Amino acid sequence: MLTPPFQKPLPKLPVPDLSDTLNKYLTLLSTVVSEEELEVTRHNVEDLLKPGGWGEKLQDHLFKRREATDNWVYDWWLEDMYMKLRLALPINSNPGMLFPRQRFTGQQEQLSYASKFLCGLLDYKIMIDR
Repeated sequence: MLTPPFQKPLPKLPVPDLSDTLNKYLTLLSTVVSEEELEVTRHNVEDLLKPGGWGEKLQDHLFKRREATDNWVYDWWLEDMYMKLRLALPINSNPGMLFPRQRFTGQQEQLSYASKFLCGLLDYKIMIDR
Protein backbone atom coordinates (compact mmCIF):
# COMPACT_ATOMS: atom_id res chain seq x y z
CA MET A 1 0.00 0.00 0.00
CA LEU A 2 1.34 3.44 -0.91
CA THR A 3 1.59 6.11 1.75
CA PRO A 4 0.92 9.73 0.70
CA PRO A 5 4.09 11.86 0.93
CA PHE A 6 2.70 14.06 3.73
CA GLN A 7 1.70 11.11 5.91
CA LYS A 8 4.06 9.05 8.03
CA PRO A 9 3.53 5.29 7.77
CA LEU A 10 2.23 3.58 10.88
CA PRO A 11 4.71 1.41 12.76
CA LYS A 12 4.32 -2.32 12.38
CA LEU A 13 2.18 -4.14 14.90
CA PRO A 14 4.51 -5.45 17.63
CA VAL A 15 4.80 -9.12 18.50
CA PRO A 16 3.94 -9.49 22.20
CA ASP A 17 6.54 -11.00 24.51
CA LEU A 18 5.80 -14.70 24.92
CA SER A 19 6.49 -14.78 28.65
CA ASP A 20 4.21 -11.77 29.30
CA THR A 21 1.47 -13.28 27.14
CA LEU A 22 1.59 -16.62 28.94
CA ASN A 23 1.60 -14.97 32.38
CA LYS A 24 -1.51 -13.00 31.43
CA TYR A 25 -3.04 -16.22 30.12
CA LEU A 26 -2.44 -17.98 33.43
CA THR A 27 -3.85 -15.04 35.39
CA LEU A 28 -7.04 -14.94 33.34
CA LEU A 29 -7.35 -18.73 33.25
CA SER A 30 -7.16 -18.91 37.04
CA THR A 31 -10.63 -17.35 37.23
CA VAL A 32 -12.36 -20.12 35.26
CA VAL A 33 -10.58 -23.43 35.96
CA SER A 34 -9.93 -25.57 38.99
CA GLU A 35 -6.60 -25.43 40.84
CA GLU A 36 -5.70 -28.88 39.45
CA GLU A 37 -6.35 -27.77 35.86
CA LEU A 38 -4.39 -24.58 36.46
CA GLU A 39 -1.42 -26.55 37.80
CA VAL A 40 -1.36 -28.75 34.68
CA THR A 41 -1.47 -25.62 32.53
CA ARG A 42 1.33 -23.99 34.54
CA HIS A 43 3.48 -27.03 33.87
CA ASN A 44 2.69 -26.84 30.13
CA VAL A 45 3.54 -23.12 30.10
CA GLU A 46 6.88 -23.84 31.77
CA ASP A 47 7.64 -26.42 29.05
CA LEU A 48 6.69 -23.93 26.36
CA LEU A 49 9.02 -21.29 27.81
CA LYS A 50 12.11 -23.55 27.96
CA PRO A 51 15.04 -22.14 25.93
CA GLY A 52 15.19 -23.74 22.49
CA GLY A 53 11.68 -25.16 22.92
CA TRP A 54 8.51 -24.80 20.90
CA GLY A 55 7.64 -21.43 22.40
CA GLU A 56 10.91 -19.91 21.27
CA LYS A 57 10.55 -21.45 17.79
CA LEU A 58 7.01 -20.17 17.41
CA GLN A 59 7.98 -16.72 18.67
CA ASP A 60 10.82 -16.59 16.13
CA HIS A 61 8.31 -17.50 13.41
CA LEU A 62 6.14 -14.54 14.45
CA PHE A 63 9.11 -12.16 14.37
CA LYS A 64 10.01 -13.35 10.85
CA ARG A 65 6.39 -12.97 9.75
CA ARG A 66 6.34 -9.45 11.22
CA GLU A 67 9.35 -8.46 9.15
CA ALA A 68 7.91 -9.98 5.97
CA THR A 69 4.42 -8.44 6.17
CA ASP A 70 2.78 -5.10 6.93
CA ASN A 71 0.61 -6.68 9.64
CA TRP A 72 1.65 -10.13 10.86
CA VAL A 73 -1.75 -10.98 12.41
CA TYR A 74 -4.14 -9.61 9.75
CA ASP A 75 -4.62 -12.76 7.66
CA TRP A 76 -5.20 -14.94 10.72
CA TRP A 77 -7.59 -12.43 12.27
CA LEU A 78 -9.59 -12.09 9.06
CA GLU A 79 -9.82 -15.83 8.62
CA ASP A 80 -10.72 -16.69 12.23
CA MET A 81 -13.02 -13.80 13.04
CA TYR A 82 -14.87 -13.32 9.77
CA MET A 83 -14.35 -16.06 7.22
CA LYS A 84 -14.71 -19.19 9.40
CA LEU A 85 -17.43 -17.83 11.67
CA ARG A 86 -20.88 -18.63 10.31
CA LEU A 87 -22.76 -16.42 12.76
CA ALA A 88 -24.45 -13.10 12.06
CA LEU A 89 -22.12 -10.10 12.20
CA PRO A 90 -21.05 -7.89 13.89
CA ILE A 91 -21.90 -8.86 17.47
CA ASN A 92 -20.91 -12.52 17.08
CA SER A 93 -17.51 -11.67 15.63
CA ASN A 94 -16.33 -9.92 18.79
CA PRO A 95 -14.09 -12.39 20.68
CA GLY A 96 -14.96 -10.69 23.95
CA MET A 97 -18.61 -11.59 23.50
CA LEU A 98 -18.56 -15.10 22.01
CA PHE A 99 -18.76 -17.83 24.62
CA PRO A 100 -18.90 -21.60 24.30
CA ARG A 101 -22.12 -23.28 25.38
CA GLN A 102 -22.13 -24.05 29.10
CA ARG A 103 -24.00 -26.96 30.65
CA PHE A 104 -24.59 -26.30 34.33
CA THR A 105 -25.80 -28.99 36.70
CA GLY A 106 -27.37 -26.57 39.14
CA GLN A 107 -27.79 -23.00 40.28
CA GLN A 108 -24.63 -23.09 42.44
CA GLU A 109 -22.55 -23.96 39.38
CA GLN A 110 -24.18 -21.11 37.42
CA LEU A 111 -23.45 -18.64 40.21
CA SER A 112 -19.86 -19.82 40.48
CA TYR A 113 -19.31 -19.39 36.74
CA ALA A 114 -20.96 -15.94 36.76
CA SER A 115 -18.82 -14.85 39.72
CA LYS A 116 -15.60 -15.96 38.04
CA PHE A 117 -16.67 -14.26 34.81
CA LEU A 118 -17.41 -10.98 36.59
CA CYS A 119 -14.09 -11.10 38.48
CA GLY A 120 -12.26 -11.56 35.18
CA LEU A 121 -14.27 -8.76 33.58
CA LEU A 122 -13.49 -6.36 36.44
CA ASP A 123 -9.78 -7.30 36.31
CA TYR A 124 -9.86 -6.48 32.59
CA LYS A 125 -11.53 -3.12 33.28
CA ILE A 126 -8.85 -2.30 35.85
CA MET A 127 -6.15 -3.08 33.26
CA ILE A 128 -7.86 -0.79 30.73
CA ASP A 129 -8.28 2.00 33.29
CA ARG A 130 -4.57 1.85 34.13
